[in-house]
Amino acid sequence: MKFSNEVKVGLVVTAGIVFLIWGINYLKGTDIFSSRNTYYAVYNNVDGLKESDPVVLSGYKVGHVAGLDFVDDRSGRLLVTLMIEDRIEVPKQSIVRITTDLLGTRTIELEMSEYEAFAASGDTLVAATQPSFTAELNKQVGPIKGKAENLMVSLDSVAIMLNKLLNDENRNSLGNTFSNIEAITKKLDYQLGRDEGRLYAILDNISSITENIKDNNEQLSNILQNFSTLSDTLAKARIAETILQTNAVLKETELVFEKINNGEGSMGMLLKDEALYNNLTNSADNLDKLLIDMKEHPKRYVHFSVFGKSDKK
Repeated sequence: MKFSNEVKVGLVVTAGIVFLIWGINYLKGTDIFSSRNTYYAVYNNVDGLKESDPVVLSGYKVGHVAGLDFVDDRSGRLLVTLMIEDRIEVPKQSIVRITTDLLGTRTIELEMSEYEAFAASGDTLVAATQPSFTAELNKQVGPIKGKAENLMVSLDSVAIMLNKLLNDENRNSLGNTFSNIEAITKKLDYQLGRDEGRLYAILDNISSITENIKDNNEQLSNILQNFSTLSDTLAKARIAETILQTNAVLKETELVFEKINNGEGSMGMLLKDEALYNNLTNSADNLDKLLIDMKEHPKRYVHFSVFGKSDKK
């Protein structure tokens, strides 16, 4: 069959148009020969999302953004149309989240829900937005920036104060101070160098003491144990009861002396009654004289004879 030139030109033009349409859609990420389902999501802010931006599931591209338009309710919200391969079964209440990488590329991440029922083509999914890297960076850097500004103001104030303090007179004083510190350091170095032997001897003595303590550790433990035993014995002794008994005896003794001092009882009357005291003294003297006389002249008081009583001369 022979085609005319017009038919040939028409076929070539038609094939070119089809190839052009396919190429444009391919560059947009759309394969016109594959079957896709249409889903919708409503966002308050799409953060620069545009048509042909990819829809990914677990990092793998499964669709693209087919269109963006404002909702007719004058709220300013945007209706985003998503084309997702029909081999991907999307559960109801799944989330389509707008994300932004470091280079500013927008992507919609598909997060599957746990619903058993699947969304049909034309259903609306749950919209969500992840803060961009720049927004997150500004959020984190904002407080640091404020603190840095306050720090710079403080450093500026400190610099002004230091500039006022470090005048010529204060600089000279600081120079003299550092010179004195250097001189003191040299003296200390010289003194330590001269007394180095003594220091080593002291350290050796300390080392010997610690060694002795270590060697006599068992004896020290016994001494401490003895002290502990002694303290336990004293603690268990009836010291408090003994002290109370001693106090009672002292009080009784004090009461006896008080009665004697007041002239109560025989001892008190003897000490306080002067007449009685004199009578006792005289009686004692007379008794003493009687005993002396009996010793010197016993015959006056005792008469004894083997042969009977004789006449007194």
